[in-house]
This record gives sequence, structure tokens and C-alpha cells, in this order.
Amino acid sequence: MADVQIPDPPDLGEHRLTKFEGVLRASLPDWWSKITGIRNGIKNRADINLAPATFDEWEKTLTRVLEDMGSAATNLKTIQDDLNAARSEVAYRKSLVDAWPSGSLWDKILYIAITLFGAGGAAFYFVAANLSGNPYWPLPAGVLWVVGGALLVVSLRGLGKADRKRFDFFSYQFEIPEKFRP
Repeated sequence: MADVQIPDPPDLGEHRLTKFEGVLRASLPDWWSKITGIRNGIKNRADINLAPATFDEWEKTLTRVLEDMGSAATNLKTIQDDLNAARSEVAYRKSLVDAWPSGSLWDKILYIAITLFGAGGAAFYFVAANLSGNPYWPLPAGVLWVVGGALLVVSLRGLGKADRKRFDFFSYQFEIPEKFRP
């Protein structure tokens, strides 16, 4: 059991956000410390004598921070566009699912079958109470049970076929991997 290795999860294309988030988390403290150092240097300029090279270094640092922030803003815009595209895709898939017709015909046949089956039981009970006067007393119950059972089988098969069609359609539309299909 110790030799069993768990495979890594497949790359689902969601790593762009994760990668950028790591870069951004690493950059924010760096930007903060650089800007804070420059601010403190400007605030204390009267107390210390600064060389002109220090101002050049500050300008280069601020330029790098500005470029990094511009890159971060571009990455955030790209991620926002990706999220908007994903939101649109989810809305499209939801509209597909919502637009699929319900199996109301098969449901109604199932309800009728159950009703007929139950009526067969009622007929059996009430007609059996009058056994002496009717030699064919089990006939009404038998007919109702046979018809109800036949409709029950037909409706369940219809519901199964409708669900299979629905699953096949959505597995094609949503590109469900083969290993998740029954």
C-alpha cells in the first residue's frame, strides 16, 4: 500500500490565475519596501546629505516599480477577460440545460400507470367482497393491473431513453471525458 502513488491532477487551464497570484503576492511586499525606502529618504533629506546619484537610483527604482505595476494591471485585465469569458460560457451552458424539454409525457404516463395499478387493487378489494354473485370477480382487477403494469414498463423505458439522450447531448456539448461517462 505504501508503493501507491497518487497521480497529479490534470492541468485544467486554471493555472494562469494561480501563477499571476504568486507573482503579485511576491511583488507587493517588494514594491512596498522600495516605495517606503524612497519616501523615507525624501522625508529625511534635510537631515542627511544626499548625492545626486541617489536621486538617479530612486528614479530607476520608481520606473521599475511603475513598469511592474503596469504589467500587473495588464495581467489583471487578462484574467478579468478570462473570467468574463468563463461566465459567458457558464451562462450558455445553463441556457442549454434550461432549454431542454422536460419528459412530461413520460411522467404523465407513469402517473396514469400507477393510478391504474392502484385502481386494480381497489377493484380487487371491493369486488372480492361480493364473491358469491360474480364468478368473474378477479377480471376487473386483473385488467387494471395488466394495463397499469404495461404502462409502467413503457413509461420507465421512455424515461430511461429520454435521460440517456439528454446525457449524451450534454456530454457532447460539455466535453465530458470518457472516463466519467457511464
